Amino acid sequence: MGFDSDGCREILDIVHGREEPSLFGRMRVGVHLLACPECAEKVERFGLCVKTMTEGFLPDSPGLEEGVMAAIAEEEGAFDGTEVSVPGGFSLGGWVVAGVVLLVSTATIFFGVEFRNVALASGMSFMIPVGITVGIALTVYGAIFIGSHLKRLSERFGLESRHEVG
Repeated sequence: MGFDSDGCREILDIVHGREEPSLFGRMRVGVHLLACPECAEKVERFGLCVKTMTEGFLPDSPGLEEGVMAAIAEEEGAFDGTEVSVPGGFSLGGWVVAGVVLLVSTATIFFGVEFRNVALASGMSFMIPVGITVGIALTVYGAIFIGSHLKRLSERFGLESRHEVG
């Protein structure tokens, strides 16, 4: 008894569904799996995947928390009172120049000849990925700039921490 691919797809949709199938649906699946070895193999592999993901996917590790907390405590003591410098970093002026270049390039991207051709061919839906890309670039620049100059900016604007950590 052969089954067409649409019938197999429908049976697999029932098996992979989020809701428990009805009694008639379970009977249909059972009959189909008896007659179709390909679907039976797929359902068996799906069952193994579900079992692996729900039962014991990550093995228990009883000493992990203590080891991690000890390593963190050891690292905290290593940098007390010392200034950590990152070699090859930009100065504040270098960051400002990089920001101006980024701002000018994002402002002038819309004036290019190729941009017009692509925008005309794609329509207004092309502006969505361009806007997302420009937004990501500016956000990443701002986050890295602030993160790398946090101490200097907090001193400049009087935002020093008033409580001790530890």
